[in-house]
Amino acid sequence: SAANYTPGDPLSNGQRHWFTTGNNINTSGSKAVFSTPQKELWIRFYLLYETGTIWTSDFDVPAYDKIMYLHTGFAGIDIISELYFNMYSLTAQSTGGDYYQVTTASGEGWSTWTNGANLISDGEWHCVETHMKMDTDQTDGIGRIFIDGVLKEENLAVDYSDGNATAQLGWTDIDIGANQNMPADLRYMDYDDIIIYNQTPPNDCNGTPCIGLITPTPTPTPTRAGGTTQNGFGSGKFGR
Repeated sequence: SAANYTPGDPLSNGQRHWFTTGNNINTSGSKAVFSTPQKELWIRFYLLYETGTIWTSDFDVPAYDKIMYLHTGFAGIDIISELYFNMYSLTAQSTGGDYYQVTTASGEGWSTWTNGANLISDGEWHCVETHMKMDTDQTDGIGRIFIDGVLKEENLAVDYSDGNATAQLGWTDIDIGANQNMPADLRYMDYDDIIIYNQTPPNDCNGTPCIGLITPTPTPTPTRAGGTTQNGFGSGKFGR
């Protein structure tokens, strides 16, 4: 989108994702497709909601806003990287009902993008980073969520696969921008500076490997970070 474009940089385009009233009324997103399934991923991106965005669902927070879908080769065994009420979650589908194994504390979700108690978006960029490692036996998957460079949730015993051998091969693709519940009116959200790693990133977030923040914090337009190609896709920015 023009809002996230740096002239002369062919990979600087972000994504503007529109949504409106009701359930799941939105534009389609982008997709990252891997040449082989990936058993471990770090994903870092910046996210902005249009100033004034509000929700009409319970408690004035989104019952869900599905930021990304990570698909395995078995339909329905996926991760949804999403705002879940006022939490951020790596929601594990088809895992015996225990979907929210990697979920932040309340107040770490929609409130991050607002200007305080009124739960109205402030139009500022905030950084989300997630780390997922597929389980081998339904007990040893890894899930981490960083918000603005701070580790907010960590679970080292996640069941992502529900014991399915195809799912345990790893994630095959990522949908960037999906569906949501009960926005108050027509609004947009912007994604930018999406970086995907399939190897341990070089930075340290208080003892935990991470891709980390762009310094200084991008306002209003993040700039592209470089990367190298690993296993068929870029470990640096994923360009639209």
